[in-house]
Amino acid sequence: MKKDIIAAAAERLQSSPAKISLTRLAGDASTRIFYRAEASAGNRRRSLVVARYPPGEGDGVARWALMAESLRAAGVGVPGVFAARPGLGYLLMEDCGDDLLQSAAASAPPRRVRSLYLRAVDELVLMQRMRPHSSPGCPAWPLAFDLEKFLWELNFFLEHTVEGVLQARLSPADRRSFEKHFRRIVARSLSQPFVFCHRDYHSRNLLVTRRGLKVIDFQDARRGPYTYDLASLLADPYVSLPESSVRKIKEYYLLLRPPDLQPILRRQFQTDFDMMSVQRLLKAAGTYGYMFRRGKKGYLRYLPAALGRCFAILERYPDLRLLRDLLKRYATSIT
Repeated sequence: MKKDIIAAAAERLQSSPAKISLTRLAGDASTRIFYRAEASAGNRRRSLVVARYPPGEGDGVARWALMAESLRAAGVGVPGVFAARPGLGYLLMEDCGDDLLQSAAASAPPRRVRSLYLRAVDELVLMQRMRPHSSPGCPAWPLAFDLEKFLWELNFFLEHTVEGVLQARLSPADRRSFEKHFRRIVARSLSQPFVFCHRDYHSRNLLVTRRGLKVIDFQDARRGPYTYDLASLLADPYVSLPESSVRKIKEYYLLLRPPDLQPILRRQFQTDFDMMSVQRLLKAAGTYGYMFRRGKKGYLRYLPAALGRCFAILERYPDLRLLRDLLKRYATSIT
């Protein structure tokens, strides 16, 4: 496999295979492996990024390439695709660097951070303006979030974080109570207007480049609630934004949102955003527990932020305080 990748990279970079170096990149929580392929000639260096998929996942290669094409046509900043080889299980794409929005948010001045997040909203709105008639080949349209999917994600949290990491035993009564409250939150989320959803739109999937932001990890996009990606971005446990910045970023989104979402009142928007944030935060907490159980212990450091933000939201809704109390009963040792 590496020999094929090196040969393809050499052809794209106009170099000989002997002068191509492959460096494995940190990657993400998926089973894909990423490499940076570099060709050097004197002081000149050219590079691209390779995404290598596990055997039998060639459909994932094709889906990524089709999604990238649809997003680019809509004006969204995504890495260029140089070659997609579903049969061989790899992609060659533009090298957009390693500067994640997460890193920039931790080190850049507050004004710069806010500016980057406003640009992230620009990209988000471009995605939300996509429609099946304008991007008919986009693989996202046949899929949509539904009750079953959202409940599965919330029960994933119970399985891998509450019962897995915390080793808690849920009583039948508490399990029924979780189910009742989860259904209430999911119903409020599913009642929102649906748009194109990146599905994982947060600081680790946005690269900061000299030309702006590049959106990555979009292959699982589908239709879903309009607040889904904004909640992923602003309730992101990887970054702690000042509340004043969060308010301004929300206002910016409300000014830019697609025309068919303009009739939604600001008060309704805030409730929609909060319900979606609870679902997203608990889903993220479940992912951190799952990754911890797979041996990737670094994810556990983000659990306190995920659950703490969830508790803060639930506190504002009297009909959901029982869920807050239930969660705290099992997760106090984390927060």
